[in-house]
Amino acid sequence: MTRNTNQAEYTEHERIKLICAGKTELYRYFVEENKDRVYAMIQRQIHSHEVAEELAQETFLKAYRNLHTFRSDATFSTWIIRIALNTTYSYFRSRRYKEYLHNEPLETVQLSTTQNTEHDIETREQLKQFRKCYAKLTQKFQETISLCGLQEKTYEEAAKIIEVPIGTVRSRLNKARLILRDCMTKHHFGEAL
Repeated sequence: MTRNTNQAEYTEHERIKLICAGKTELYRYFVEENKDRVYAMIQRQIHSHEVAEELAQETFLKAYRNLHTFRSDATFSTWIIRIALNTTYSYFRSRRYKEYLHNEPLETVQLSTTQNTEHDIETREQLKQFRKCYAKLTQKFQETISLCGLQEKTYEEAAKIIEVPIGTVRSRLNKARLILRDCMTKHHFGEAL
């Protein structure tokens, strides 16, 4: 007796084997199950709905193309988050992101005629500088800050996703915070960290 293609009848690993064997429509299950998580993780780092959607789509496309490399010792959700982190890191290194930073004030700063205080302007400048400093971090520091700081994952969860010991996660997080603080201090924003 053969199984029908009802998604709930398959284990994750069975579904992956079937997709790799040509039942590509089953991949929709993974997209539906993980799309909100992947989008939210990217959006917390990017702060742009349009770019986060593009990078989330790119993440799922990369995962699909590389599904044959999926190791059964991880879950798909952990694996896809790792791919999303790498995709986001690539974006931060891209010319596109550098152009976005250069043009950001024209696109995102909308001066209010009623209440645009110096504090509001300073906060926007501080956020812009933080993004620049964050973009300068190496991938291992970006992913640690993203997981533990932005997504509020535990050290244990982050260690599982990036496949390092818990002590390494703690060490990277502390080092990344110091690097960010130094970078922000150089631009007179260090006291906020």
